[in-house]
Amino acid sequence: MEKLCGIYEILFSNGKSYVGQSVDIYGRWRKHKYMSLQENKHQPVHFAMSFYNESQYVFNVLELCNREDLNRNEVKWILEKNSISPNGYNLHIPEKIDNIEISEELREKLRLSHLGYKHTERQRELSLKAFKDWRESLPEDWVSPLKGRKITNEEILKNMSLAQKGKPRPLQSIKKMKETKNKNCQKWVTNKETGKSKQVRLDFDLGENWIEGRSNIQGKRFNTRKIKCLTTGEIFMNVAEAEEKYPNAGYALHRPKDRKSYKNYLDFCYIEEKNNEC
Repeated sequence: MEKLCGIYEILFSNGKSYVGQSVDIYGRWRKHKYMSLQENKHQPVHFAMSFYNESQYVFNVLELCNREDLNRNEVKWILEKNSISPNGYNLHIPEKIDNIEISEELREKLRLSHLGYKHTERQRELSLKAFKDWRESLPEDWVSPLKGRKITNEEILKNMSLAQKGKPRPLQSIKKMKETKNKNCQKWVTNKETGKSKQVRLDFDLGENWIEGRSNIQGKRFNTRKIKCLTTGEIFMNVAEAEEKYPNAGYALHRPKDRKSYKNYLDFCYIEEKNNEC
């Protein structure tokens, strides 16, 4: 099959789309479908393809062009389809744009599309070089308008608060919250009757109904039926009481019957209340 060079689009049923370029359009389409089936996918468009059914997205060829015009035409179609995230699945505008006239409207669209975009090392070097060239072009007696301005602590705190508003908490703050929580909740206890576990303070009074430690089985699976150890013949009121002596009792009790028991594992079963037999 002859290779087609140009711009393509993947349009989804939710109205969002992804615009891309390739010198082999249908070869790139096969690669997209392959990557959507992999576990180590990274692009949002591949996650979307794996989430939706094949009937919920279509592949379209938007334009055929020469290799030299790929970047320019891709930018044009990305802006026309409005496929920059969060309106689409394109993360940003391609960095290389050759021989394209940037109008004020296009300049504003490019500015909005790059909000929140992290610059590469190459872009940082160019920005630093441009800043140094600008400083060297200034006259020697130039004085910054901010020089000598005094900012109060209230203004600093207010500006910091506004700058952090809406942003996710830093890792250091999350770590501090976890440390504070661990000071108040540092041990697990399990209820003997219900078998449910929870975190409590160190000074929590266990009483008769609670034992220290966390159960391996939670919720409905951990009930109050009596169980019997087939290996030793012991009878326990529930799984919590058995796990107090044998930590693997819960696993052995709910292990599939066709699976052989491991070494050092005991066998358990539920028993009837009338005759204390399995």
